[in-house]
Amino acid sequence: MSSPSTSQTTNVSGQMSDLLNCAQMEKKSVKKKELKKENSRMKKEIEEMQKKHKEEIEKLKMEVQEVQKSKRKVEKALREEENRNEEFYDEMTKNPTWSQLMKAMGRAQDENKKLRKKVDKLEEYEKLYKEAVLDKYVCERELKCFKKGFNEMGKTVNSEEFGRKEKFKQMAEKLVEIKRKMEDEAKELVSENNQKDIPSTSGGPPQKKRKRNGF
Repeated sequence: MSSPSTSQTTNVSGQMSDLLNCAQMEKKSVKKKELKKENSRMKKEIEEMQKKHKEEIEKLKMEVQEVQKSKRKVEKALREEENRNEEFYDEMTKNPTWSQLMKAMGRAQDENKKLRKKVDKLEEYEKLYKEAVLDKYVCERELKCFKKGFNEMGKTVNSEEFGRKEKFKQMAEKLVEIKRKMEDEAKELVSENNQKDIPSTSGGPPQKKRKRNGF
């Protein structure tokens, strides 16, 4: 037979084992409840998110439909306006009223005035261009005349065929001759311009008709 202490120890050990098993069962039960509760909460959140997403989609769909509806209204209004304009112009072409004719005449006169201003401005530019061309060639001819005259004066001064007084006399005569030839050249250029020898906007420099002695 076993001793009383041994049986007591066995009973205590059995009780401890039962308590441990009960604790483990309780722990498992608590975990299952928490997991079930957490799953339920997450499921509810997902359902709420899906609901909100669906509402947003419906809202966007309604906005798109409103925009398309407004677009169709605008397109319809434009077509109606175009049709009215076409009918108006057809009617005006067939049976124009006095006021319509007066308005059309006024617009034509305004356009004619604008065109006249453009033509006047173009003629003014053409005139300024011709004057600039004339001034340019007059200056070139005068410069050429001066160069040639001074070259001849230099030859006269350096010449040993004349005395000092004769050289001064020759220089004075040359200056008078240069002045006279410059005046003749200017008159000739003005005459050529009057005879329409000045080039147009697309032409080159004017051509000489004749070559005078010394120039």
